[in-house]
Amino acid sequence: MMNSLCRRLHSNVDKFRSMSNLSYKHAVGRKPLIGKTVGDLLKNAAERFPEKVAVQSQNESMTFFNLLEKADRLGAGLMKLGLRRGDRLGIWAPNILEWEVTCMACSRIGVILVQLNPAYKAQEIEYCVNKVEMKAIVCPEKVKKIEFFSILNELENIGSFDKDRLNLRTMPSLKHIILISENKHKGVYNYGDLLEDSSVEEARKVFRGQDNVKFDDGFNIQFTSGSTGQPKAALLSHFQVVNNSNMTSMMKHDPNVEQKICFQVPFFHTFGTTVGVVGSLHHGNTIVLPDSTYNPKAALKTIEQGCNVIFGTPTMYVDLINAQKDMKLELKAFVAVIGGSPSSPKLIEDMRRILNIKNIVSIYGLTETTCVVFHGNLHTEDVKLYDYVGKISDHVEAKVVDARDNLVPFGEAGELCVRGYSTMLGYWGDEKKTKETIDDKGWLRTGDKFVLHEDGYGQIVGRLKDMIIRGGENIYPKEIEGFLDGHPDIVESQVVGLPDERMGEIVCACLRIEDGKAITQKDVQKFCDGKLAHYKIPSVVHVMKSFPKTTSGKIQKFKLRDDILAGRNL
Repeated sequence: MMNSLCRRLHSNVDKFRSMSNLSYKHAVGRKPLIGKTVGDLLKNAAERFPEKVAVQSQNESMTFFNLLEKADRLGAGLMKLGLRRGDRLGIWAPNILEWEVTCMACSRIGVILVQLNPAYKAQEIEYCVNKVEMKAIVCPEKVKKIEFFSILNELENIGSFDKDRLNLRTMPSLKHIILISENKHKGVYNYGDLLEDSSVEEARKVFRGQDNVKFDDGFNIQFTSGSTGQPKAALLSHFQVVNNSNMTSMMKHDPNVEQKICFQVPFFHTFGTTVGVVGSLHHGNTIVLPDSTYNPKAALKTIEQGCNVIFGTPTMYVDLINAQKDMKLELKAFVAVIGGSPSSPKLIEDMRRILNIKNIVSIYGLTETTCVVFHGNLHTEDVKLYDYVGKISDHVEAKVVDARDNLVPFGEAGELCVRGYSTMLGYWGDEKKTKETIDDKGWLRTGDKFVLHEDGYGQIVGRLKDMIIRGGENIYPKEIEGFLDGHPDIVESQVVGLPDERMGEIVCACLRIEDGKAITQKDVQKFCDGKLAHYKIPSVVHVMKSFPKTTSGKIQKFKLRDDILAGRNL
């Protein structure tokens, strides 16, 4: 009987050990979460760093005190137009100072900021306006080649309307168009006039009315760049953005150094808004805009002139490396924050060697998670930068599950699910999609094939929908891309599946190569032979001039696949 009892005890111990080895982690926060709005955070920054530059463009700059003052004046002007807490206002612009002022003005009066991609065309703007019933939109008349006002006029002949009776047939909710322009146009409000026409007392009313805005209120709506169908409108709260930005600001913060951030990523993207715009308020970081639109050479010059931090996606750092090979600037050691997609070991090495980057901080997250759920810090060792996206962030739970929703062991691939304070409030006007993404226990399905390790660090294997199934074998493009990026002549690689009558799908490698170099399918296959399993070796190789990307720098694999099948860009 004693032997039987011992066997049962040992069996239970073995079962416990196997359960403790399953992919679940909860990062207990070292510091409590903050119950503040973004507007509160701005006020605190203005009090702590009144004379410090908050944001600097090519032509002008604003201190934190100036930013608060302008935000309250613009907020007062928006309230005079009838905008109230909970209304939606769209900001449709590239990285200009007015974007940040508009963002902060909305946060101060409780209006939900709808962040629109400056690359959107007429039909996309119409869809976004109607989706969230936008009441007002702020945009420039024109920036470089982007004719914002002309695009609006494609939808309706706006100039034929008086301000007081703007009534657009295709966008009935839109009552006010606010144009950033030196010119006056009939039918629209001028941004500068709206700012200047607000009295000191009206601005003080905004300052005194902060108790009316709650930290659980919606702060912003960001449209996901989905690969199929119309983009979804993710709603995030003040509480989520304030706390997620705090977590990410701590990971790169050095109390002994005043940080000036070279801002490559777009404001409208969650990386730009949460990590950058709101993140800078916590420690008084200066945002420096090298150009209103993406410009790697201008970014390098900004680094040369004194910026000591830079934000970017892996593709942006590839572009910086190529630009530096031509420009050969004297770059002092600086910090790079990298996110948006996984980085290869070769890219990390080139960033250190060619760009003289001292510290590399990786981040991983989604629009639906406010931004970051895994990240590194200033002291992350190199071995944890290669193919890792960082360590689980404070106050977040993570688990990795198989197709049946069962936890997989640490070190085994499955779908990453996360839960915590940063999970979005939901998709605006789309309860069905919200429930498909967030289950009744609060777990958000990321759609990423992920490996979680016992120490809390994670690796992306690839997107579930990007997985290639070749003759029954599951292939994850990220593994092949990481290997191909190690070829001396390959600048950047993207792997997609192409339809094949016999195998179902075959592996296609799309390559950007060094100028003056040439590479063939046989060269690639020889490079892979003996190092990758035979079914992972690309059957098709295309050398491409560029990859289709979102404005935030993410590769659009579905468009890349379409380009190949149509014979474009080869």
